[in-house]
Amino acid sequence: MAAAMDVFRDPESAQRSSFLSKKRFLAQALLDCINADGKRGGWMLQRYGSGWLNIMDTTDPAPINSLGDYFKDRAKNVGLWALWPIIIYGLGLDISEAEEASTQCLQEPAYRSMLCVNDYFSYDREYEMSQRLQASQRLSNGVEVLMRVESIPAPVAKDRIKAMAIENMMEFTRQKELYYSRNPNLSLDMRKWIEACESAMSGMAYWHAIVPRYSNWDRSSSDSLPLPAVSHSSELSASGSLPGGISSRPLKRRRQPDNSKSRDVTERPRTHSVPEFDDKGSGVRNPTDTAIALDKNGHTGLNAGTVTTPCGNQSLQTISESAILAPHEYVSSMPSKGVRTALIDSLNVWIEAGAEQLDCVKDVVKMLHNSSLILDDIEDGSRLRRSSPAAHAIFGTAQSINSATYVYVRAVQKVLYNVRSEEAMPVLLTGLEHLFIGQSWDLYWSYNIICPSEEAYLSMIDHKTGALFCLLTNLMQAYSPFDFSYSADQPEQVNFDNFARLFGRFFQIRDDYLNVTSPSYTDQKGYCEDFDEGKISYLIVHCLQAKPQFKDSIFGIFRQRTLQGGQSVSMQGKEYILECLRKAGSLEATKSLLNGLEKDLEREIGKIEDLTGEGNPMLRLLVKSLSLSMDRWSDDTSDQDSAKWYRFAQNGTQPAIN
Repeated sequence: MAAAMDVFRDPESAQRSSFLSKKRFLAQALLDCINADGKRGGWMLQRYGSGWLNIMDTTDPAPINSLGDYFKDRAKNVGLWALWPIIIYGLGLDISEAEEASTQCLQEPAYRSMLCVNDYFSYDREYEMSQRLQASQRLSNGVEVLMRVESIPAPVAKDRIKAMAIENMMEFTRQKELYYSRNPNLSLDMRKWIEACESAMSGMAYWHAIVPRYSNWDRSSSDSLPLPAVSHSSELSASGSLPGGISSRPLKRRRQPDNSKSRDVTERPRTHSVPEFDDKGSGVRNPTDTAIALDKNGHTGLNAGTVTTPCGNQSLQTISESAILAPHEYVSSMPSKGVRTALIDSLNVWIEAGAEQLDCVKDVVKMLHNSSLILDDIEDGSRLRRSSPAAHAIFGTAQSINSATYVYVRAVQKVLYNVRSEEAMPVLLTGLEHLFIGQSWDLYWSYNIICPSEEAYLSMIDHKTGALFCLLTNLMQAYSPFDFSYSADQPEQVNFDNFARLFGRFFQIRDDYLNVTSPSYTDQKGYCEDFDEGKISYLIVHCLQAKPQFKDSIFGIFRQRTLQGGQSVSMQGKEYILECLRKAGSLEATKSLLNGLEKDLEREIGKIEDLTGEGNPMLRLLVKSLSLSMDRWSDDTSDQDSAKWYRFAQNGTQPAIN
């Protein structure tokens, strides 16, 4: 433990621990805020979830080559995007999203001013720490950026940053007066909020000027450079509070493997040979015939490198992977909420897989997920993916299928050759089998326009969406130092399968619901895009079971879509189906089911917390972040307003926000 906490001995390990520590304590703080004030706490959660929590995990950021790029990157990294809802929460103000959006002219100079203040006062200390730690990563400070980009000495760069801080403070004041003059009827809460933001800027500058952390630290003593806080996985109780001592975990340790019979990943060469089965499938050809390039860490990465392939006793000329990886890299570059990565980090509080193994799980899950998105868009005929053209609309259907299939193969190779575990490969293959079988029934019902029973639909989700989450948790367990296998002498054992199944159902049905009710989904994929696919979603299943008389009309609309060569359902057709869903009570029933699944997930988390003795505020916060109650539109916009938002997307006439 002492070695793990020693930042001077292992900076990278300490950085990982510091990130985890921050996220755990922040998660508990946000949960406490949400429990005290769900509406305002939810807004804070949205800001943190879309900004800081995702950025914090980036330990190897892209190079910053301008001060403008630095400001954008740094504002997210230090969590300033969440400052405004924090002030609203602290003062108990009521600010609408439209009102908040109108203050961008004030927020920008405020961000820049506070960043410059922080960088001016912290540079000397940060530079000293980086020198002592011999950090390989760049110093994240505006002074360093100016020194590097403009080739100027530190004193000159510091003066420039100080001048920018003052200039942006003055710009905030100018913009504030202009904003007041243009909006004479501002609410009292808005004025309080703006004045509090200005006070926060001044308070931050004063704090930096007097705090001993920056103004009175001893450069000659390493004791003056505190180690980053490292939270042991048992330091938080189920409620998130700190107990008096650290309890031992009631989990069995695995027996150490016989090293003479297992691969040693630490001594792997820069390239690794992939065995090739002979024509009869019973033997293995010369393993040196095929070589897959590995990255600098010995991993089979997804950068567009080169591959040498066998041809009898000869080797083909090296050929680039750039064409086959292009569709996959395109989808990977799209913005993502990072739910699966956050889930892996949260579950690892209990599972404790090593850093290398955890990176492998994240890479494999991302590869499988993005490949499935490419295939889903082709199979569903989707034109958009996250507000951008679908991969097959750019690279063609054939190449997109080729790319997705190839990356499935690369995922299998990654598990097989990069991280040692006898259990990992069966887990991966079983998970893939379930994924494809689950998808087959989803496609079968849509193509043949058949409505399954609710039980059959939930079983399909368990094999499709739930299977990926089960694969994720089981891969992590395969790499865990703990033995999670069944044992007859333990009546109560930790089992993540039920959590993964519930999470899969919650995630998929939530997606079905938001597809027809959420304005943000309209922006990303189109208005009620599931209807364009003829998808038999949970809402359709419930509707046709509750009101069988709607079957002919709804399926008639889907059938016309097929007869017309897969054209989109008309606006009138979509509104008709939505009206059927309302009359059948399907929207309310689906929302009620989601709320019930959320409670089931919380109970399942509590059960695992009790069995492990480990509180997991990160996982609780992840579930809360997906809750319908955290969607700012859930209170302000009913499902009946979906058509209004569609028209807004078409003609730019925004509906009123009450």
